[in-house]
Amino acid sequence: MEQRQKKYIMRLLLLLTISLLLVISGCSGDGTSGQYEKVYTGEEGIVLTFLPDSPKNVYTQDESINLQIEVSNNGRYDYPEGAVFIDGFDKQAVFFSSTKKQLPPLNGKSLSNPKGDVVFLQFEESQGVKVPYGDSYKAVLQATSCYHYQTYATTNACIIPDINDINKGKTTCSPQTKKLQTQAAPVAVTQVEERITRDLVQFIITIENIGDGRIISFDKLHKCPYELEPKEVDIVYLTAQIDTLGEADCGENIVQLFNKKGVIICKFITRPEISSYETLLQITLDYGYSSVIKKDIQFINPAFTGEEIDEQAKTI
Repeated sequence: MEQRQKKYIMRLLLLLTISLLLVISGCSGDGTSGQYEKVYTGEEGIVLTFLPDSPKNVYTQDESINLQIEVSNNGRYDYPEGAVFIDGFDKQAVFFSSTKKQLPPLNGKSLSNPKGDVVFLQFEESQGVKVPYGDSYKAVLQATSCYHYQTYATTNACIIPDINDINKGKTTCSPQTKKLQTQAAPVAVTQVEERITRDLVQFIITIENIGDGRIISFDKLHKCPYELEPKEVDIVYLTAQIDTLGEADCGENIVQLFNKKGVIICKFITRPEISSYETLLQITLDYGYSSVIKKDIQFINPAFTGEEIDEQAKTI
C-alpha cells in the first residue's frame, strides 16, 4: 500500500514539474517571440532626426546654428555606406564648412541591440549667419540621406519534382501564395506566389517601397541626391536561393518599381529523383535609398535700417 502511495506521489510531482516547465517555457517563448518580431520587422532603414532647437526656429544675425542631426539605423542591415547632405539655404546666409558628412559604421537591429546604433553628426560653421537681403530671411533647412541597404526575407517553399505526384496525392506539401510581414527595412517582399510546372518551380515575388523615401539603383548611389536621372530610381537588385537547389534564375535580377510596387519571376530547376519536400526560400534585395527631413527657419537682423540697401544701389 505504501509503495503504491509513493508511486502516486512521484507521478503527481512529475506532472506538476512538467506543467511548471511548460508554463515557464511558454512565457519565455512569448517574450522571445515578441522581441524577435520587434527586431526583424519594421519599415525603416537609416532615419534622420533634427535635435530639439537644432536648428532653432529663429536666429539673429551673427549667431551660430550649431546644427546636430541624430542618425539611427532602425533596420536590420549592418554598416550601410552612405552620406548625409544639408541644403535649402542661401550660401550668403549660412556658412557651413561642409554640407556633406559620411555615415559612420552603424549596426542594425539585433536581439542584443534591439534599437540599432545611433550617432550624432555635427555640421560646423566658418562664421555666424547673415541676413543677405533686408531685415529678415526665411529658409527651409533640409537634410537628405543617401545610403546603401539590403532586405532579407524568407518564406517556406514546397518543392514537388514530379508534378504527377500532385494528382496521385503523394505530395507532403502544396504550393501557396503567401503574404509576408515587413522585414526591418524600407523595401520589403510583400508577397510570394509559388507555381509548380514540369521540371520547374516558379516564384512570383512582389516587392514594395514601404518607407518614406525613394529607391535608387545601388550602382548610381554616388549621384544622390543632386544628379540622379529618372531611369536611375525605383530599381532593386534581387537574388533568391534554396539551399538544395542553388540560386534561382531571375532573368537580369532587376526589379523596376512603378507606383512603389514591382514584380519579378524566379525559377528553379528541380530534380525528378527527389520526392516532394518543404524548404526555405531566401530572398535578398539590394538597393540605394534616400529620405529627407525639413525645417523652416528664419534669420533676422535687428540692426537693419534700410540704409544698407541704399548703399548697395549706389554701387550698381
